Amino acid sequence: MSANQIGYHWADSPGSYNWTGGPTVPANEWSHVALVIKDGPGVDTATVYLNGIPYTRTGTHSPVAFTTPFQIGRDRGSSSRNFVGLVDEVVMYDRALSRAEIRELMNLTRNNPNAGSMPSNDPNLMAYYQFNEVVSPLPYDKVGTRHLSLLGNANKNNPSTAPVGGGRFHRLSVTNGGLKTFTNASVALNFPASGTYPNGDMVATRLNVPSDELCAGQILPNPTGYWILRNYGTNPTFSPANEIRFLTVQGTTPAMTVTPNAVGLYRRDHNQDGATWGGAVYLADVVTNNAGFGDVTFNNLISISSGWHQFEMGVNASVLPLDLLSFKAILTADKSGLLAWESSQEKDFKGYYVEHSLNGREFETLGFVPAKGGGNYEFLHAPLAPGTHYYRLKMADTNGAFVYSNIEVLNYLKEAGDVAVYPNPNSDGWFWLDIQRSTADRLHISFTNAEGQLLHSFDLDEVGNASKNIFHLPFPAGVYFMTITPDNGLPVQKRLVIGQ
Repeated sequence: MSANQIGYHWADSPGSYNWTGGPTVPANEWSHVALVIKDGPGVDTATVYLNGIPYTRTGTHSPVAFTTPFQIGRDRGSSSRNFVGLVDEVVMYDRALSRAEIRELMNLTRNNPNAGSMPSNDPNLMAYYQFNEVVSPLPYDKVGTRHLSLLGNANKNNPSTAPVGGGRFHRLSVTNGGLKTFTNASVALNFPASGTYPNGDMVATRLNVPSDELCAGQILPNPTGYWILRNYGTNPTFSPANEIRFLTVQGTTPAMTVTPNAVGLYRRDHNQDGATWGGAVYLADVVTNNAGFGDVTFNNLISISSGWHQFEMGVNASVLPLDLLSFKAILTADKSGLLAWESSQEKDFKGYYVEHSLNGREFETLGFVPAKGGGNYEFLHAPLAPGTHYYRLKMADTNGAFVYSNIEVLNYLKEAGDVAVYPNPNSDGWFWLDIQRSTADRLHISFTNAEGQLLHSFDLDEVGNASKNIFHLPFPAGVYFMTITPDNGLPVQKRLVIGQ
């Protein structure tokens, strides 16, 4: 890369590294970059994609066997040629991805274990790096054994802010007016009956993770999610869509159906991160609700005319019949769930129904706490079975309307089957750590010797149903003990043996 212009090297061919037809990457924002090589009868091309836009060079590209260790961010032939910036989500395939696949997959993690996420496992995915191993300095390959090492001043200390996560995409050609539903991404756009249209593909992606910085203190969907929309039609701008509708949104309430303008739509450019949402650009006109799921429609003075945006919805606290200052779920020493919250400005307010779920979707009522005008409240859920527990407050007004609080998660780590460390024993001190859990609790991990002396400790933050990490213990041969303690849970201890 020279002056931020993307180039490429292939098999050390001068035709590749002298090519100057690549795109220029904007500074200080995330960009999606892909290189696709095609070599076959009548087709011999290299195509560089920047955010899904192709730039192609025709020339000889002999097959290359990826048998030597990978280097990411450095010219293999020159240690002085280094990429200066951030890199995340590196994937390598042993087949040429299509233009459609490049555009569809750019915001999605690969081989995602969460139900409903796309894409499914791809046998042609030959290497995958996420750079999210907190335990180990070694960036490991999530689908194979082509693990990496860090050179020079490279590090993995910065949490990623890229718009990437588990979720779903939907690609749709838009060439005329009417309501266009991106079903898999749970969003729809309504285009005017006449005017200029994208005249080609638009790709909508719903990510089932929070944005790097939330647009508001409370968001929809609850617990989390946001959308990305990109236009790949021949018309970069088009007659403004006059409606955007988010479908089957979790967390809608009866109160929102009465006061839909409590829900605001926030917008920023498709690759932006940080505190860039600004204020709400539109307020909802219609909110439906069916057992906590509904559609949220914005159709008043809407003007979406380019299609290169991120969207997130925030809820204005004024929709609540009170001011909920805090709500927490705490695991007590006797393995009970203590729910504590504080409120103020309770007016015409009935009280709190405490609800519980084991999957975050289907809730049942544990009990009712009547309103007392504000202040501190507590509710004890006992006894708790080991596992993950979800709690929310159904806050009811005297006129029958109600809204839900945010969902609090309490993780009581099971004693058996949740943590696996292997190979154990081993001879070189390299261990894999598998943790099966459903919450984003922080884990404190410590290591002691047989005498109980603390040798090393660190904190591990993970998100997802399953976490796999690799770590190295530079200890002499012997017996050691690894203790894993979640923020909201009981410690689990594993005996580790390092042999000669």
